[in-house]
Amino acid sequence: MVRLAYLNGWSRDKLARHFDQPINTVKTWLHRALKQIKRCLEP
Repeated sequence: MVRLAYLNGWSRDKLARHFDQPINTVKTWLHRALKQIKRCLEP
């Protein structure tokens, strides 16, 4: 989902439709994923 959103430029609305999920769920998933990526990149 992160790849689709940030590398392919998919909107949250398009992601919600693609994954058949509410847009707020998609927002939460993206937020959590970005926090996990940030933790992985921290020294």
